[in-house]
Formats: sequence, structure tokens, C-alpha cells
Amino acid sequence: MPRKKGIPNKTTADSKRVLVEILEGQSSNLEVALKEVFESDKRGYLHAMTKLLAFVLPKGSVHTIEHGTKTKPPSWFDTPEG
Repeated sequence: MPRKKGIPNKTTADSKRVLVEILEGQSSNLEVALKEVFESDKRGYLHAMTKLLAFVLPKGSVHTIEHGTKTKPPSWFDTPEG
């Protein structure tokens, strides 16, 4: 039976928690491994770092504005009337 809309996926949450616990225990090993890759293969190091950044930085999104489309200025530009 599917879960109701808005209810978090328990399996996903549990999986993420387990992975975080595993990775927290491997931080020193990860640092050593990255240093070894850096010393032996700069391109491989940059590739690994760009792959790891996806887990730290928020995903970007593309926004387009059609020519001639009027946009509403942000609310902080509103001036108090009076």
C-alpha cells in the first residue's frame, strides 16, 4: 500500500541515517585517501572532489525569464505608504 502524500519515506530516512553513521566513522580514512589521490593523480582528485561536492552543495535550478515578461520586485523593495 503506498504511503500518503507528505509522509516521509521511512526506508530512505533509515538508509540515510545508516550511511551518515558509516561515513562519520570513515572521515579520517577519506581524508588520507583524498591526499593520496591528490599526490598521485591531480585530475582524479579533481574528479573525486566534484563528485563529492554534489553531496554538500544544494542542487541548482535553471530560471528563465521571457523577454517582455513583467516581474514583480521582491517584497523588501516595498515602501511603507503614508
